[in-house]
Amino acid sequence: MRYPVSGSNAAAITPATASARVAVYGVTSGRVFWLRGVSVAINATNGPLVLLDATVGSTATTPSLVVDLATASGGTPISTIVREFAAPGIKFATNCVAMMNASGSIPIGEVTVWGYEE
Repeated sequence: MRYPVSGSNAAAITPATASARVAVYGVTSGRVFWLRGVSVAINATNGPLVLLDATVGSTATTPSLVVDLATASGGTPISTIVREFAAPGIKFATNCVAMMNASGSIPIGEVTVWGYEE
């Protein structure tokens, strides 16, 4: 059975270190999360944003998804970024956690993921 779900970051997302990995969606035990979309309300930051199938604070290095955060000259954000993925989506079995792959940060609540668990 499929259960529609969504989540967002409850802490600021900062540059890549194990301690900087922030939960965006916690997968329910015994289920998998299929990511069908992600949005990032970008500010004046550098990217890209990296989503990992890992636990918060882990040292996993293989990204499940990398989202480029486009900025204009001078570091001005282009717009909110929305990416949607065809069924079944991108599979996360542990948790969907995020980090920056460069300098900058993304404030609380500005990364949202949605999809379903099964």
